Amino acid sequence: MSFLVVFKVNETKNNNVLIDSKGNKKHTVSIEKNKDGINELVMRTAGEVYIMGIKSSLNILYIEFNAKNSRVFTNGELTYSGVIGTGEIDGLVIGRGIVKNNTVNFDGVIYETGIINNTLSDDARINLTNLMKQVYQVQ
Repeated sequence: MSFLVVFKVNETKNNNVLIDSKGNKKHTVSIEKNKDGINELVMRTAGEVYIMGIKSSLNILYIEFNAKNSRVFTNGELTYSGVIGTGEIDGLVIGRGIVKNNTVNFDGVIYETGIINNTLSDDARINLTNLMKQVYQVQ
């Protein structure tokens, strides 16, 4: 499965949830401030993965969920490659989820979302990212 989201997060919030699983399964993608006050992407499935590179401006996030080699691209750049963990998705909630035992809502603007039932080829991913960059004028 792949997930695409184009968003801008409000800088004043400490935690923002992009997606969470609908049911009892643990599968969350959030933006959280680290101890230095810098936004980082946090993915929680069977484990936790922290990824730097979230801008205060518009972000194009593309995540490939793959049991053996997941990849995360931020604004077209590979920002993570490796095991995210295997978490079953039992429905998705966009913009609301649980972070550190608290219900958290997304505070910002989500311009585009896409849930793709497989992983795209590199060429298709690059074309999709370039299209989003062109539409939203992301540098």
